[in-house]
Amino acid sequence: MAQAEKDLQQCLELDPDNRLGNLHLLAVYQRTKDARLEAQTRRLQELEARREEQAEEFRRVIEVRPE
Repeated sequence: MAQAEKDLQQCLELDPDNRLGNLHLLAVYQRTKDARLEAQTRRLQELEARREEQAEEFRRVIEVRPE
C-alpha cells in the first residue's frame, strides 16, 4: 500500500485533476484508514462536480435562428 500511495502521489503531482488517480488514492486511504480520507473524499467530490458541470455545458443546446 505504501508503494501504491507513493505512485499515486507522483501521478497527482503531474496531474492534480486526474480523476482515476484521485479515486485510487481515496481507495488506498479507505483501506489503510488514513486520516486524510475526508480531505481526499472532498477533493474527489469537487472533481466530480466540475466534471458534471463540463458535461452539462457539452450537452447544452444552442439554438440558431437564421435571419
